[in-house]
Amino acid sequence: ENQVSKSAANALNTQTYNIVIDAWSKSNDKHAAQRAEELLEEMEKANDNNNIDAIKIKPDRTSYECVIKAWVKQQSNSTHLIIEKVEDLIDRMKKNYSLNPSRRGYNLLLYAYAHYSSKNNSNVAAESESILNEMMQSSDELLSPDINTFNLILKIWSQSRTKEYKDKTEELFEKIIIDDTTTNNTKMIIFPNVDTFSAIFSCWLKSSSSKKDYAVVSENMMNKLKLLENLYRDTSCIVTQNNTALKPNIIIMNSISTALAKSAQPNAMDRVMELRNYMENSYGIKADTISNNIIIDLLSRRRDKDAYIEAVNVLMKIEDDFKNGKCHKPDNYSYISVLNCLAKSSNPTIAVSDEAMKLLNRMKATQKDYSGDAPNLDCYNAVLNCISTTANDDDCHAAGLAFSILREMEASSNRDHRQGIPKPNLQTYNTCLKACRNHKDGKYVGSAETLLSRLQENPTLRPDSYTYNTVIQILARSNRVDKARRAFRILKDYITSHISTSKKSSSSNRFVFNAVLNVCAFSNKNDPIAKIDAIRITHRITDLMAEYKIEENDVTYASILRTYSNFLPRNGRDGKVKEVFRRATQEGYVSAGVLTQFRFAASPYLYRDVIGIYPEKGSSGSSIMEIVPKEWTRKIASHKKKIRRREQ
Repeated sequence: ENQVSKSAANALNTQTYNIVIDAWSKSNDKHAAQRAEELLEEMEKANDNNNIDAIKIKPDRTSYECVIKAWVKQQSNSTHLIIEKVEDLIDRMKKNYSLNPSRRGYNLLLYAYAHYSSKNNSNVAAESESILNEMMQSSDELLSPDINTFNLILKIWSQSRTKEYKDKTEELFEKIIIDDTTTNNTKMIIFPNVDTFSAIFSCWLKSSSSKKDYAVVSENMMNKLKLLENLYRDTSCIVTQNNTALKPNIIIMNSISTALAKSAQPNAMDRVMELRNYMENSYGIKADTISNNIIIDLLSRRRDKDAYIEAVNVLMKIEDDFKNGKCHKPDNYSYISVLNCLAKSSNPTIAVSDEAMKLLNRMKATQKDYSGDAPNLDCYNAVLNCISTTANDDDCHAAGLAFSILREMEASSNRDHRQGIPKPNLQTYNTCLKACRNHKDGKYVGSAETLLSRLQENPTLRPDSYTYNTVIQILARSNRVDKARRAFRILKDYITSHISTSKKSSSSNRFVFNAVLNVCAFSNKNDPIAKIDAIRITHRITDLMAEYKIEENDVTYASILRTYSNFLPRNGRDGKVKEVFRRATQEGYVSAGVLTQFRFAASPYLYRDVIGIYPEKGSSGSSIMEIVPKEWTRKIASHKKKIRRREQ
């Protein structure tokens, strides 16, 4: 650019400008796109002013497309601005100079749509199809679409997640390649490449939601793999020099493996391993991190006692191969999958907390000594989840260990991040509270309440309904005489921060209210003040639920009935008990639990009048569910399933 500026003014022409703009479009300078557009604007301005030399520097198709390329390459957090810039440039070249973009220009626009548009954007998908139709109908050979055009539009439709996106991608695939299986003849309007198959595989994976879907998709993928292989090996094809672009790759292998794994078929592991061996022997494709994670995931989904042992052995093999330079390094997902498997382990011989810490320390050591990945926040949270799962009265050090890890994370700073110690998020705190909840003696009540107070004062971490609910559950498990009062104070804080401003009902709100009702139901029976608190707070909560339009459910009614049974004198409580049970029947929330608590709270005469029989000692609510009116139980899902099974 400096050399051009030194040239004589009359030496400047369109080609000169295009050379400089193209140089900027290839530059990695953070201002490259802006500088390229400034040069284009110089060209436009010269023409707008009717400069006598304007014809020499009139922008052409190349001028605009080089600037478009510069913007598409631009790294920016405001990705929507890049799309707006590209659309504006194409609009300017059409309106001001009657220039139609070439295939290159439209492909750059489609690239911007595919990489910078927001997900689930149906407008972008429709616009991309409109562009394709324009390109296919044009008589200009420079505008005819190529395989990159189709691949980009396949990706755009796949990301759109509209109702029709799966049909659209398959329709587009058929435009590229028509597989005539009856005559064993394949006809193509455009020669595809392996990215074409990767795009349709990606769409199929995204469109699947059930094991059955994935089973179907895996078979479709295997069939398409055969087609891909036939094209790759077809030496009679007119464009034989492009056959190498059809060689199956790691993306194809991992896509099929993912579908097989998610289908959860009994032979999924065998089929994945068979595919891996075939792809390595046929095409030299080596497993990468994603391939290995699929195997670990398959093992992690098992519930048997050997699942974790096999999963951790696979991880250790990957670690050893990585350290010896034989394969890709395990990433955070690898360790998280093994940790999730550990959290679900049913093997009584495994000390889950200790194993979780060993995995974390192994990952740290691999990062330090072999430049592996440092454990991220999700990995730390998975470790805490393992610890919290085992925290109970038999493993009294687990909750303390969770808080120790939390303190380490809280002490982290920008300097510490280089050592792989992330700052905690709300999930971290909630998981530590979960560890406290599993101790029945209420040993960690103080720690839980302190943690909640700190979160309430934290401007960036707002405690959610799970946080409040868990702290209240910790109180419920304690032996504190004043636990109902303390739980009610927490509920009032929750109302102030989560409900008062919006007054919108939600199931998460109901969980918190029901948790406090449960605290009341299990208050100290031997303390007269605790008894009074339990009844008073129970009535106050029902009033608040009505005020904030929070629907009562079977847990609500069962808790209230249990409180009445425990703390109201038997003589004279039938009126209140009958009213609560009436609300339960009216709302269709009579569950086995409600019937059980009604039996304890009601007098034999009230029970007979309502249910039709006298209560039998040892009878369960589940057995009575069979004789009560269906209208009473209409909102109880488990009862509905039982009825359906019996009817079948």
